Amino acid sequence: MKQVSSSQAEKPPYQLIRSNKRKTLGLQVKKGEVIVRAPFFVEENFIEQFIAQKAAWLNSKIAQQQVAVADAEKYRIADNGVVYFMGLPRRIKLVSGSKALVFINDCYLECVLSSRYLSARIEENQQARLNEKLSNLVDSFYKSHALKMLPSKLDYWQDKTGLSANELVIKKYKARWGSCNSKGVVSLNSWLVACPPSVIDYVIVHELCHLVHLNHSRQFWSLVESFYPQFQQAKMWLKENQYTIAN
Repeated sequence: MKQVSSSQAEKPPYQLIRSNKRKTLGLQVKKGEVIVRAPFFVEENFIEQFIAQKAAWLNSKIAQQQVAVADAEKYRIADNGVVYFMGLPRRIKLVSGSKALVFINDCYLECVLSSRYLSARIEENQQARLNEKLSNLVDSFYKSHALKMLPSKLDYWQDKTGLSANELVIKKYKARWGSCNSKGVVSLNSWLVACPPSVIDYVIVHELCHLVHLNHSRQFWSLVESFYPQFQQAKMWLKENQYTIAN
């Protein structure tokens, strides 16, 4: 992995990742940063030319993502912040109470904490403590709903597709919604319940199809489409909301 600063102003800096497995150049813009994936045999001057040719497109993508990241600042786990639940935005509202819990009340995600934690809002040096407590509380809320919902969703799609996982793991992941390994273990992000039901269905079908194809080949996507024809809309929702789902 190598950090590269382009020599011309119009070319954005990029992160270069080389791999023995790659046969072609690949470009990705993620959170406003450019990532170039390249085989070891491709020389850096060729990569520089490649970046120069794509500079206008890259700068446009970077600008779009920077705006999206800025807009997403309100979507975070904090008092008066906004999180998604089942595809709908819910504003976090802190409430004083004797027992820590979370519940949905209209458009709010009400988080009950003891007054000793809420007093941290006026004590600047205790803000981190409040944020940690609130984050853990909300995570537990999502995990409990995921444990109730996702197994039955998986059962439904296993019956419908005829594909069966050997094991289901539900936990919070930072950078993925799900995965499937060669042992037939399907893992799902507990924060999937932030997404609309149709998107949850897509992610589950996606991972089940990896039981047949452990790749993202044309055959894999054809299989996904055969079971879930509207998968493109679900993929687009995840892409458009990747910065606004507090996870």
